[in-house]
Amino acid sequence: MAQPDKRLLAKAMQEESTWIQKALFALGKVETARANLSEIAGKEVEDLRAPTRGKTVGLGDFRTALEDRVSNLMEQLEETRRIPT
Repeated sequence: MAQPDKRLLAKAMQEESTWIQKALFALGKVETARANLSEIAGKEVEDLRAPTRGKTVGLGDFRTALEDRVSNLMEQLEETRRIPT
């Protein structure tokens, strides 16, 4: 199998990282809004959870997974840029 073009690979990794970072920013806004809702309502709001393949995933776990992916992409991107053509 032919090696992928380094520039295209780096661009694709950077693009994925950018979109994940935007999603993380949006999650931060959700967390802020939920804290505000909790304060106004005078009670704790339910944890935000999403069902996935037979189990539920909390917002914090989802955030951690996205952060881990961004870190992994940045490491891969750094390696890709170091490899001589």
